[in-house]
Amino acid sequence: IFKKVKDDPSAALQLTKPSEISTEFELFVVQRSGNVLGSGSILKNDHFPTMTSTRDINLPGAPRFKRILRSNIFVSGIPTVHGISQICQFLTSEQPSTSIVWINLREEPTIFMNGKPFVLRNRENPF
Repeated sequence: IFKKVKDDPSAALQLTKPSEISTEFELFVVQRSGNVLGSGSILKNDHFPTMTSTRDINLPGAPRFKRILRSNIFVSGIPTVHGISQICQFLTSEQPSTSIVWINLREEPTIFMNGKPFVLRNRENPF
């Protein structure tokens, strides 16, 4: 794909066979040599906005946000940057001086790009 864009930009707009994409992707992944995103690692999207239940408080970008019954404890799936802002606004709307303790139970760090969360995973075992 990258070679097509460089050699003939108009040809790059043509459909590419899935086998060509996966082959080029594999070569790119194997040849990476970064300290964090090196060969064999991928960034996996870690936001699932369609996960909902009837007990959820509907905040854009904050999947599964809800209050634990009769407590001041709230939980959420991994939110977007906008979702984090929505949660903070919700929690401080009644008491602006409220302190918030945010705990992330992910084993690996969450990386935000363009406001969306990603996690670093081994490409051979992304789940």
